[in-house]
Amino acid sequence: MYGGTCQFLNQGNTLLVARQIAVALQRPLVALQPVRAYETAYKTVLQRTQQELQQQQLPALKPLPQSLGQVTQLYLGFPVWWGHLPRPVVTFLKQQYALQVTLTPFCTHEGSHFGSTISELKQLVPAAELQPGLAIRGTNAWCAQRAIQHWLKK
Repeated sequence: MYGGTCQFLNQGNTLLVARQIAVALQRPLVALQPVRAYETAYKTVLQRTQQELQQQQLPALKPLPQSLGQVTQLYLGFPVWWGHLPRPVVTFLKQQYALQVTLTPFCTHEGSHFGSTISELKQLVPAAELQPGLAIRGTNAWCAQRAIQHWLKK
C-alpha cells in the first residue's frame, strides 16, 4: 500500500530506509528471509500476515549469512503489520532471546507509528538495551534522509 492505493514497488519501504541507515553507519545490511517467501500480490500478503498474527505463527527463517555472536549494537528495521511486529521478526527475536545488545528499532508504517511493537520488543528481548526508535511513514521512505540523519545523531 502506497499513498492509499496498491502499487508495485521495486523495493519495499523498510528496505529503502534500512539501506539509508546502513550506508550512513557504514554497516552491513542483513535481511531476515522467511523460508516460504511472501507473495507479491498485496491482498495475498495481507491474508497471510493476518493469519500468522492471529495464529501466533513463527515462520521459519533462512539462516543468516553471519553470526550475531559478536554484535553489540543492532539496528532492527521492520514494517508494522496490523500494529504489531511482523511474525518473521518475532521468530528471529525468539531465536535470539538472550541477545544482550543495544537494540535500536526503526519501522515503516502507514499511520500506526510503532503500534505495539516497542512493548513487544521489550518482552521478546528483555536483555537488550532498547534505544529510541525511528518511525517513518512508508510513503515518505524515499525522502526520509533528513529524518534518518537527525535520528542517527541522537
